[in-house]
Amino acid sequence: MDIYGRGYFISPKGEAVEVVEHIEWVRDNLERVGLSPECMREIEEKYGAKEKGKIRKEVLFRVIKKGWIRIRTCNEMHVEVWVLDDLTKRRIRKFLRGFHVDPDLTMIINELGTGKSRRMKVKKFLNPCDYPLPVFGFRIKGTCDGFRFVIG
Repeated sequence: MDIYGRGYFISPKGEAVEVVEHIEWVRDNLERVGLSPECMREIEEKYGAKEKGKIRKEVLFRVIKKGWIRIRTCNEMHVEVWVLDDLTKRRIRKFLRGFHVDPDLTMIINELGTGKSRRMKVKKFLNPCDYPLPVFGFRIKGTCDGFRFVIG
């Protein structure tokens, strides 16, 4: 299946959901992602109607912190996770295999909970015994729960 230009969430239970816009899907599925309508209103009131980018960042940050994985593909696959532990790796690998993702596609995995970022080919991520996972840092600055980050 061609996943280029598409967005996905992987739930904490491992279910992959295709989305057009991540933030709109979250708004339509607040209970499913563990956010209340009151929480959304508080975030929107905190930033105001003109700050949609800040609202989006904080909402997605909270969803990812609850164990959801955000994926967006363009020329590369961007993956945002809270922490890249064994369970998270298994869920991402299941997604990659299930969607028959091109093994030569470059992945960038941002680990929001630790500030680590990894860049590698899909084939390296799928075959961890053959390749070590490279790690490089990216900048996280304080705002939302002590962090501010950029989601592409």
